Amino acid sequence: MENINRRDFITRSVIAGGKLCGLAMIASALQSCTNVKYLQGAENNGRIAVRKADMGEDKFVVVRSEKTQAPIYLTKAGNNAYTALLMLCTHKQCELRPTGTFLTCPCHGSEFSNTGQVLKEPADKDLVNYNVTSDETSIYIHLK
Repeated sequence: MENINRRDFITRSVIAGGKLCGLAMIASALQSCTNVKYLQGAENNGRIAVRKADMGEDKFVVVRSEKTQAPIYLTKAGNNAYTALLMLCTHKQCELRPTGTFLTCPCHGSEFSNTGQVLKEPADKDLVNYNVTSDETSIYIHLK
């Protein structure tokens, strides 16, 4: 074991901590660089339709609609099961950003699971969650 003085120990500790912090920042940045597919949903009778073929094999898509305050985060929750969340932070109404496994608020740092549950404050209410149904060709997000 190498004998080092206090000054060298502190210097090495700071350098090691900086490297770990840098790696954490890189991992976070890479996760936020997830490719996001945006779709325009077809609106009819209080629901937004998204073709399953347009969603493809993606685990989630962001659906734009003029009928909602913000886009909708549509995820596959299982075999023919889907979740649809309004991408609007419940803290200060900022539009959320999808990162692949959760949604994050660029304004104050709140985080939400892909099922809409608050993971990190300052938000203290879960996201607006829409009922979703599907048939052989389409996914329907019910706005009412």
